[in-house]
Amino acid sequence: MKIKGHGTIKKSKAYGVIGTLLLSAALIVSFGNESVSADEVTNTSSNAIENVSNVENQIDSPLTETADSFTATTNDGEVSKTNETVDDNQRNSTSQSSTIATTETSDSSQILKSDDVISDTSNEGNSNGVTSEQEKQNESTEIDNSESITETPLELTKQKQITSETLKVSKSTNRGATGSATTETTSATLTAKGFDLQYNETITPGAKIMFAVWSEVNGQDDLIWYTADSNGHAIAKYTGTYGLYNIHTYQNLNGQMKGLNGRTIDVPKPSAKVSIVKESGTTYKVTVSDIPAYITSIQVPTWTEKGGQDDIQWYGTTYNSDGTFTKTFSVAEHNFENGQYNVHVYGTSAVTNSLTGLTGTSFQGDYKFGDVHVGTSLGQNGINISMPSDVSSDITVYHAVWSAERDQDDIVWYKVPANGQMIAKYTGSYGTYLVHTYGVVKDQMVCLSATSIDVPKPSAKVSIVKESGTTYKVIVSDVPAYITSVQLPTWTAKNDQDDIIWYTAERQSDGTFTKTFSVAEHNFESGKYNVHYYGISSVTNTLTGLGGTSFNCDYQFGDIAITAKAGANGIEITMPQDIAKVANVSHAVWSEVKGQDDIKWYGDTTGHVLAPYSGDYGTYHVHTYANVNGKMICIGATSLDIPKPEVTVHIDKVTDYSAKITVTDVPIYIHDIQLPTWTSKNNQDDIKWYHATKQADGSYVYTFYAKNHRFESGHYNVHVYGTSAVTHSFVCLSGSDGIDLIFDESLTNPTVTVQNHDSERGTLQVVIAETENSKDIQSVTVAAWSDPNQKNLHWYNSEKVVNGRVIINVDEKYHHNISADYTIHVYVKTKDGETKGYNLGQYALNNKQVTASVSTNYKGTGVYGVNISGVYSSGTVKYAVWSEVNGQNDIRWYDATTSGTNATGLINVANHSGTGTYHLHVYQSDNGQMYFLTSTDFTVKR
Repeated sequence: MKIKGHGTIKKSKAYGVIGTLLLSAALIVSFGNESVSADEVTNTSSNAIENVSNVENQIDSPLTETADSFTATTNDGEVSKTNETVDDNQRNSTSQSSTIATTETSDSSQILKSDDVISDTSNEGNSNGVTSEQEKQNESTEIDNSESITETPLELTKQKQITSETLKVSKSTNRGATGSATTETTSATLTAKGFDLQYNETITPGAKIMFAVWSEVNGQDDLIWYTADSNGHAIAKYTGTYGLYNIHTYQNLNGQMKGLNGRTIDVPKPSAKVSIVKESGTTYKVTVSDIPAYITSIQVPTWTEKGGQDDIQWYGTTYNSDGTFTKTFSVAEHNFENGQYNVHVYGTSAVTNSLTGLTGTSFQGDYKFGDVHVGTSLGQNGINISMPSDVSSDITVYHAVWSAERDQDDIVWYKVPANGQMIAKYTGSYGTYLVHTYGVVKDQMVCLSATSIDVPKPSAKVSIVKESGTTYKVIVSDVPAYITSVQLPTWTAKNDQDDIIWYTAERQSDGTFTKTFSVAEHNFESGKYNVHYYGISSVTNTLTGLGGTSFNCDYQFGDIAITAKAGANGIEITMPQDIAKVANVSHAVWSEVKGQDDIKWYGDTTGHVLAPYSGDYGTYHVHTYANVNGKMICIGATSLDIPKPEVTVHIDKVTDYSAKITVTDVPIYIHDIQLPTWTSKNNQDDIKWYHATKQADGSYVYTFYAKNHRFESGHYNVHVYGTSAVTHSFVCLSGSDGIDLIFDESLTNPTVTVQNHDSERGTLQVVIAETENSKDIQSVTVAAWSDPNQKNLHWYNSEKVVNGRVIINVDEKYHHNISADYTIHVYVKTKDGETKGYNLGQYALNNKQVTASVSTNYKGTGVYGVNISGVYSSGTVKYAVWSEVNGQNDIRWYDATTSGTNATGLINVANHSGTGTYHLHVYQSDNGQMYFLTSTDFTVKR
């Protein structure tokens, strides 16, 4: 074993909190049977591994790779052993503070150097023979708890000594960086930013967890103290070296340091694996894996064996979620050379903050002419040419395009955009087009590909489908891509081409062109129809015939579907829109009563017409004509019946005082159902005409109440009337059996309640509601007050009766804003002239906010205007004014003029003393009592 420095702690570069402490030989830490300090007794064994050889040494120089820069030899790591010696005399000393002396020995001949060797695929085995600190602790010599371990900092031997508390720590299983951390006191992992440290035990309240971290290289010259956060977490930086790092954990409680744990973690020299896969004829994908966490970025210098490193490219890579770095490169970036390609891998190390060689390999590139795939297809406006974007984006590429006809007289050179996609225009010829592709390589044009494409003369297929009795759909398919539009000259065999029409077809998503036409556009003729189809070719920029066909049209009278139905205001006539739009159509409509004395003609251009009723019930006739070449041709006829109206009436008792009337089977042309209702007593002296409400199902309903009929008990008669759009008159539709409402004719009172009482806002609502057997309300008056002598009494009045309800709002602001319990009295007057009173009791109103406000404005010649708002209570508004000079010796009272909730007045400063601050207080006088409203101050200037 090797015992170093009696727990020596040097001042580190980042001393942290501990930098303020005077560490001494009296720092005592007891760990049960084990001792832990910032530089504890350790059993170390490691490989001494040199840095990457020539490769790393060249990083600071210009980054020029050589083939032998990765040539190195490796000696297998051998364990460096040191012997532990203990001064038994000192161990057995009876002094109060024993000192453990250390003799550090090492045989430099046992430390072997090993150079990095980067093979074709990986660099492994850089850190053999490293033993975790916990394993070494388990082998350490037990020390009596009564002894003290004295730490003697080399720089602080003459400073005052500080002794920490003695702490017993049970053994724990601390493993290395690759072991399980489930039972670790302090866990540590390697990251891109440094060591991720986590203290996993419970933290004593008020204590701070601190970590002492240093590398095995050069003792503790790089020791740094880190203070963890409240959760025991910290990030410790790498200090520039690879190999074993020591991590000791302390508790700082009120300046007293206690050792908690010691462990190590290995930072191996970096290595990686690399694989290369051919992705296309011109691209290769480099994948770098097994990369240490502290490598933050990867670069891949790549070059071909041919020509030295004249084509070297330093490629950056992309980090992937699986931890690998990848880069896909193109042979276009290497002059399309084949043969051996060299690929080396460098990484930026967070440990040394430098670019470090990781590995290297080579492969055989097998590029040959034709591997650059150039694709061609026919487009609407030219030949679509595509090629790999890895080539077109890396070098300058040209396409030479010409037709085989007349050699190269129409050749055009196109520069290819970076994305590799472009269109070469047609040159006016059908047949073969040739496309040769050239790349600029070392200032020379190198042919990369040669292909051709055939542009055939245009043709197409056509089919015709009957869609309705009067329409046909023409479908043109297999249309070449370069045909930009299709036209369809169509005509009947009768009378040559007197009805020819050139239809423009519409392009569909499936590439076909379609057009639907109507026989109405061809004089409703039947028989043979000719359809030819032409297309505009972008090859020749001309209208070109594609083909032709014919079909037999079987149109006959009755094929045009014309319907007529009864509507709310007339007869609704519909027909196919294709006919109404193109033919000059008219509908003749008349009733069967008295022949055609009421016939009327209606033009139709939309396929929908409303013909008003002519005043008769019964059968109506509708004949439809089209004007063809100046002649009226009948193309359809129909009729419908408009019956005299009949309805069904149902009357259902709802309560003893009400009944619901439901009218069904109401014809669509009947509007405004009214229900005259009366009692059998005294003839029709109580008759009421009720307007029923139409429901979604076409029925009409109304509920009536006996209160509207003087609360008479007995039989009620109901008849049904409505307005007819046929006769334009108000007609009786039905009678009924009526209904008996038998009840006690004594009346009840309306309901009178307080609702929505809000004492903090100082408001409440008095709600008066009629019942089925209460009288109709005419008006309501509410009296409210809180003063025992009713000095703040306010009367509220309303004649607004909505659905049998009256709502009155009582507000504290109408009672001089006095917070108190208010008495509420209600007086209800019914339509028969009777008035009845109700005492609703007392309710608290406690609004503390002042509703009134006052302001002044200067009017000139020593006169100020006073504006008071928010005056809701009754009474005379008065305001007192005085200057601040000599108290209130110049106080004067003014009366304001009230209008609604506002009041105004004037102040003449001649009535007061001098200038300066003036006070204005506003009051309201009501029933012999003054109520304060509001106040303000204003300044009077000379």
